[in-house]
Amino acid sequence: MKIAVLTSSRADYGIYLPLLNGLKNDARFELEIIAFGTHLKKEFGYTIEQIQNDGFHVAHKIDNLLAGDSPKEITDSYANTVLLFSTFWNKHADFDWVLCLGDRFEMAAAVNAGIPFQIKFAHLHAGETTLGAIDNIYRHQITLASSLHFVSLPEYREKVEQLIGYKGTTEVIGSLSLLNLETLNLLSIDEFKEKLEHRFEFTINFSNYSSRTVQFNENENYAMELQKALLKLAKNYQIVVTLPNADTNGAIFRKMFFELENQNDSIKLIENFGTLSYFS
Repeated sequence: MKIAVLTSSRADYGIYLPLLNGLKNDARFELEIIAFGTHLKKEFGYTIEQIQNDGFHVAHKIDNLLAGDSPKEITDSYANTVLLFSTFWNKHADFDWVLCLGDRFEMAAAVNAGIPFQIKFAHLHAGETTLGAIDNIYRHQITLASSLHFVSLPEYREKVEQLIGYKGTTEVIGSLSLLNLETLNLLSIDEFKEKLEHRFEFTINFSNYSSRTVQFNENENYAMELQKALLKLAKNYQIVVTLPNADTNGAIFRKMFFELENQNDSIKLIENFGTLSYFS
């Protein structure tokens, strides 16, 4: 069975990881990874290298994201993704199943481009709700375009069935990423500090912030409040900040974080924290 996996960022890749290992090690499946989105952008850590370092072959690379994160620029990237995947699906419509995950705009664009080609999509983490973001719209677009739906909780199955209007295509499988706890060799404290390449002399706090995509014009105010909070914490703690993904007005936060790091030795930025470090 020929299975393709769409991965557009470090976020979905970390969730996919146990499944990718299972597919790679099962002779019944022919796995092809399709990497696009921030995986191919150096400013977001060029995380395609993480996929390759984990022992996976990336069969297809699609450089779809355009520069900028304003609503207009996000829309342009969405349109460009549809165009590029239209060409891709026209040449590669022979997969038995194409796995897609989550709720990002570029994932929705890639999936929507496959609708006229009748690509058989299987959507992981369908039916969920994200507050303060337009992710729900993209997630539900993907759900409606998919033929199979894998959800983490029974109530999400109910939501999917309400959306699509019928039953029989949805399975409750739990949270896929939790399988990483069984398969990853977690880092010790010393290994963790060494990986971060920073000398920690007192207690560590971690900051992980996603910009709002609903009421995105308020992001500058949110960035100022977050900056005040981090400066206050930095007086007593070491702060490790993971940089945001490619979302509307996300550059506001990235600029603020870099300025904080330059001004304060207690603040360190990490572009791609990685699945192993998160679980450790």
